[in-house]
Amino acid sequence: MPEVRAQPIRRSSDASSSSRTSHTTKATRRVSDVSSSSSRPSLTTRRISDVSSSSSASVPSRRTRDTNQRIRKVVPTSSAQPRQSTQQSSSTRSRAHANPLELLKKSVADIFDDVQKSAVLHRKNALALRKIQERCSINPSIGEQAFNKTILDMVQKILSVKKKEPCVDRTVKFLGAFIQYTSEKDAKDNDSVNSDDEGTLSSRLVQELAKYLLKGIEAKERLIRLRICQLLGHCAYALDSINDSLYNKMRKKLADRIHDKDTGVRVQAVVALSKFQAGCDVENGDSREITDKLLDVLQYDPNAEVRRAVLTHIDYNENTMPKVLERAHDTDTTIRKYVFSKSLDELEDFRFLSIEEREQVLRWGLSDRDKNVKNACSNLLTSNWITQTNDNIFELVGRLDVINSVVAKDVVMELLRNRRDLAEKIVFDDEFWDNLTVERAFLARVFCEYLKEDENQLGEKMPEVTRLALCIQNYNNLLSQSLDDEDTTVKYEFMLEQLLIIATMLDYGDEGGRRQMNNLLREMLMCDITDSFIDHIVETMRKMAIDERDFNRVMIEIISDIREGYDNETDNFAEDRSRMTLDDDVASIRSRLSRSSIHMAENINEDEDDADKEIQSMEADLKSLAIMKCMLEINQQQMDDTSPVFALLRNLVVPSIQCPEPVLREMGMHCLGLTCLQNLASNLVAIENLDLFLYCSQNGPDELKIKCLMILFDIIRVFGYNRIVERSGKADEFCKLWKTSLDHDLPEMRAVAVEGMSKLLLTRSWEDKETLRKLVYLYFDPNTASNNRLRQCLSYFLPVYCHSSPKNQKIMCENFPSCLAELIKTHKLLSKHYDMVPPLQIAQQMIEWTDPHKLVTTGRDNEVIDLGIQADVAIGVLKLVYTETNKEVRKVLSQVLTKFRIDEHVGRARIKQLTLLAGNLKTRRPLKESVGKNALNKFEKTLLQYFSDSPESLAEEELAHIEEIKIFVESFEDEEDDDEDDERLMVDLPVRSTRSRESKAAALANLHREIDAMLDSSSEGEDSPSEREE
Repeated sequence: MPEVRAQPIRRSSDASSSSRTSHTTKATRRVSDVSSSSSRPSLTTRRISDVSSSSSASVPSRRTRDTNQRIRKVVPTSSAQPRQSTQQSSSTRSRAHANPLELLKKSVADIFDDVQKSAVLHRKNALALRKIQERCSINPSIGEQAFNKTILDMVQKILSVKKKEPCVDRTVKFLGAFIQYTSEKDAKDNDSVNSDDEGTLSSRLVQELAKYLLKGIEAKERLIRLRICQLLGHCAYALDSINDSLYNKMRKKLADRIHDKDTGVRVQAVVALSKFQAGCDVENGDSREITDKLLDVLQYDPNAEVRRAVLTHIDYNENTMPKVLERAHDTDTTIRKYVFSKSLDELEDFRFLSIEEREQVLRWGLSDRDKNVKNACSNLLTSNWITQTNDNIFELVGRLDVINSVVAKDVVMELLRNRRDLAEKIVFDDEFWDNLTVERAFLARVFCEYLKEDENQLGEKMPEVTRLALCIQNYNNLLSQSLDDEDTTVKYEFMLEQLLIIATMLDYGDEGGRRQMNNLLREMLMCDITDSFIDHIVETMRKMAIDERDFNRVMIEIISDIREGYDNETDNFAEDRSRMTLDDDVASIRSRLSRSSIHMAENINEDEDDADKEIQSMEADLKSLAIMKCMLEINQQQMDDTSPVFALLRNLVVPSIQCPEPVLREMGMHCLGLTCLQNLASNLVAIENLDLFLYCSQNGPDELKIKCLMILFDIIRVFGYNRIVERSGKADEFCKLWKTSLDHDLPEMRAVAVEGMSKLLLTRSWEDKETLRKLVYLYFDPNTASNNRLRQCLSYFLPVYCHSSPKNQKIMCENFPSCLAELIKTHKLLSKHYDMVPPLQIAQQMIEWTDPHKLVTTGRDNEVIDLGIQADVAIGVLKLVYTETNKEVRKVLSQVLTKFRIDEHVGRARIKQLTLLAGNLKTRRPLKESVGKNALNKFEKTLLQYFSDSPESLAEEELAHIEEIKIFVESFEDEEDDDEDDERLMVDLPVRSTRSRESKAAALANLHREIDAMLDSSSEGEDSPSEREE
């Protein structure tokens, strides 16, 4: 750390001193020299302006002189005084003692010495320094220039000081406080004698200081650049009085420094440049130019500290707020929290944001994974935004897009949980229900869900069943009368849906209200209603039913009534009709189906009445299938072969599947899959339809393929793979399906296959090493980078699978070497065209998965944790280094060896196997690259740390493993290393072992002899008795 010193100051001697004493006292002294003793004071006791009080001070050291020379080269100073001749007379020395310039330097040095001790005295010392400045301004040509030069002398000494030096930081803050104070005083006192056309005292000082600092803003030393940017930021207090040329130069230089390679310099440059926003000419676009530069840094700078500095100092307006709000989704937790706790909290009214911006920022904040960010968003909502609406929750909900919002429910729930006083003010009286609006209906529904756990309060707040039934009937009639107005239709549909959701949570103990609601909902199902209502109506009718059998009977009756009067046999439609997806709701499907059917009818049927009947029949089938789907999803009773649902299966589902219309086939297939899952007693339905699901999952349209694949995974997960295969004999078909699905070109198909296989592997319904290896490859494959659904599934599955069971972790260890080698080759081929994770990072991730210390012990199946299992992985990697021919793969694999956890839990047998493989690798399959050689050398030293010279007996199984390793090693012939200076390429890595290279080689040879002896003794023990006698 450079010494914190001030400019050398000459000190005059007494007139009566001798010539030798005069020569000594006139020598150059540093301001920070405190003592003249031989022992140097510590860094914490040195001050920038410490003046030695000793009459005999030591001459500055060589190191100090070199430091000052380097500073002068970077930032030249104009305040250096020439040395006086030692031949001056005693009268001249007396006049120097009373020199006002020397007194000025002494006074300024004392002030700078005082401000380093504590920031409390900054205000007092700023006043004192201002008084000195005013006294010097009596003679501007001499006194003011001397004062400015003295300040520059003080500044020069802090440019190269480290950032964390407290005394320097306090000095910089004092300079900023002084510049601010003197600028404000000059601004108030415009009638001062120094207030002329040439500027004020403060403006001239700031200009001199800025010119001085700009000379070194591009210095090579980062600490100098950092301090200069920091001081230029303080000069911004007097921007109004700086001339245009200097102002533009400062702005340009600081704009260049926001792209500095050092993070600290960029932070200080951002802070300084942000102060130029208010002083720019708006008409010329200067302010917008600076703001755009800061926004670019906010959006693209890789360092979170720099982005946080921009977020803290940028001006908030209609141009900057969109970019500021994007930081609510920043990768850094502190920045996300700052957006909610500071940036948005400073807005006077959140109506300054558009509805889309409010929705977006609330969705990010309330769904954030970090608890602190989520709490900051909650505090913003419950303490700031609700206060801006005078605690009117209805007004706050009205400022959101309730109909299309995905976060409005979470917003209201957060308000009700944290502001119980708001919940107590909500009253649902007759006036409320008679004057229902979109916001009121939505709030009533969310409030009902909030009180769902407390049935007593729910009964007090909510209306009776009869009152709600009348309200539902009223708005259903209004909906049917407003079909011509699209906006009104959307509003009434939303309000009616909220009322139907409330109906699912009421108590139907009142028989009269239950009958009235049942009749109303049944009548609504018979009519042409929005398909989003069907789920809520079916759920409410399930709640009003006596039991599951009664519920099924009622729903089957409704489906029969809907289909009554229509001809169920439909003509074959054209094969080229436009296909519709199951993601669409039934309303949109019906509208497109009607247009498609009309077009088909014009080409096929000349009779328009027949075409209308076909359309009506298909609409009835679609509606019946939608009701049946909801019924099966809600049903909790397992069906037997006598269930009335099988009648619907024959009369409705099977004809829909056979229909060439894609929409009917997909909906029918969905209902058939649900029926298979309901028939647990005898999986006859599932077995009988396996061929259908397998065929459609490979040959149907894309939507039908995905649907059938999901059904197959659910069937296997419910009934078990072995049970399904034993009864169907479709093992080969399933294996083919898994392989083709995981390699499918359609991203949705591949994602569904990954999700299904992950569930089967995690529940042990399917155990296959090749499948696990494929999932690991897909996780790192750059071609799946855009498939967020697949990546998110695997990012959860892989660590859970490996850390949940020792058996699962062992399977991952067995796949480790081959999978890593394949990924290394893929990286070499695709890294130029795709952004792929580096191989060493992939290996580190896989090593973490195979770490036995991270296993969650549940005691399931009495599984024993093998803490040395990573040694088996290392053995597999070493074997792969022997057999692999690709140089890049061998180099990376050798580097991976040093990452494994090799400790005392590995066991002697594994250590001997690893030593055999690593020791013979140099002669039988030597590595060519120095990186691989050094890594292997480091790994070998790690092994020898755990090898003791004392022999230890091994079990027969362990001896068999060692014999296997010997046979494997001997299968490779010795090769000559191309590098003659192999030993010189090895890096001498520090390890805990103290053995020399020769002793370690001897230990390795002893280990080989010991293994041979063990193997020989084992073979002798297996000889016949006659052979042992001989």
